[in-house]
Amino acid sequence: MFKQAIVYCIISALFTLMMFLLLYYAYINPVLKIREHYIPTECTVVDKTAMKVGNGYQWKYIPIVSVTYVTDGQAYDALCNDGYYLYKSSIKHSKVSSYLDGYDLGSNITCLIDPDQSDHCVLSDSVPGQNIAIVVACSGLPFLVFAISMIVIAYLGIKKIFDKHPQLHIQKSFIQTQCNVTEKIDMKFGDGFSFKWTPILGVNYVFNNSSNSTITKAYCVDGYYSTKSSHSRSRVCSFLDGYKVGEIYKCYIDPNQSNLCFLSTLFLLTNSTAKKNFQISLFVRYY
Repeated sequence: MFKQAIVYCIISALFTLMMFLLLYYAYINPVLKIREHYIPTECTVVDKTAMKVGNGYQWKYIPIVSVTYVTDGQAYDALCNDGYYLYKSSIKHSKVSSYLDGYDLGSNITCLIDPDQSDHCVLSDSVPGQNIAIVVACSGLPFLVFAISMIVIAYLGIKKIFDKHPQLHIQKSFIQTQCNVTEKIDMKFGDGFSFKWTPILGVNYVFNNSSNSTITKAYCVDGYYSTKSSHSRSRVCSFLDGYKVGEIYKCYIDPNQSNLCFLSTLFLLTNSTAKKNFQISLFVRYY
């Protein structure tokens, strides 16, 4: 599940990058090219008009400012529009006229002259806020939605794993108590191919119930996965040497079987089965 989540996130990131590049080159890069190549020049406003054009469905008005400018001692005439995307254009004549009122006849303004066409210029090289919003919304929003959905899916998956994991049941249900070690056993088992030794501690502990307290005998293994079991008897004995007969140690008693206990309830990832069944246990802490 987690590998799939990583794959989905990588695919989503690549999709987001692709969308960002496409939208960047469509909505932002052309304006940057104007900023890089067009030549800022002092121009004089000589005329202005709202040019009326049809788009196949309705009329639209485009603001045009006529200017003159001097370059290398030679005067030129040029027609300027508001910018690359013509965002000041409108189907409302009054809106375009309001924009043109900002340019007085005879006033000097800075316009950007097209180096490849001397009679063409633009009045602004700023990136429209609408374009930035489109790029952010269309490239970032899908990834954000996907990321949130993956977080929710991951949370539900993790919760399901935790709820069903047997060692979590041990952590929640087994009773922590103090146990007195009475014997140490290196139990020998056959697994169908060879012999294997499992460390077991015989312990006594005080069992408390509502009526009285009794000393109870139990046998403890190292943990749910018994990771200290080995085909090497010396390794098992080395582990058992860490416990001394007559000493008191912490142990966890099975509430449904008082003669069974564990020495640890930690999620031990040294066992391949534990790794497979619970790959994220190191990141979560339970009390």
